[in-house]
Amino acid sequence: MRGVSPRQQRRRNLGCSTSNFAISRDGIDLLFRGMAHLFNPARFTNSFLAAVSYFCFGVLTGAISLFFFSHSILPPRGIHGLSLIVSPVLTGAAMSFLGGLLRKMHKRITRIESFSYGFAFALGVALVRFVFTRFLLG
Repeated sequence: MRGVSPRQQRRRNLGCSTSNFAISRDGIDLLFRGMAHLFNPARFTNSFLAAVSYFCFGVLTGAISLFFFSHSILPPRGIHGLSLIVSPVLTGAAMSFLGGLLRKMHKRITRIESFSYGFAFALGVALVRFVFTRFLLG
């Protein structure tokens, strides 16, 4: 652009989507760093306390998910409450598999990347969703 100083060009660029993307990317990075600090494995020396914390975080996540999917995600068939067993077991297995892959790649893993803590988190989510969709929605 002719006749536009670099300072004026920077002012115009502030309104473009590239700078908005940079701001949102930095905000997301800050959010994930904060969550990583919150769930720092060094903070939980007691494994039971860590499992209870992941369960509570799962309950919170399940409650938040109800704002987006207040109905049962899959139609109820067969045995009611089967998701309380199947979902946590599958999630725990998936987290264990992910933790194994990260270990092979020499990456730092967190506690949730194991079967037991993944199971605890998913059990919290499943329990909240089951209680809400089964008993409160009828």
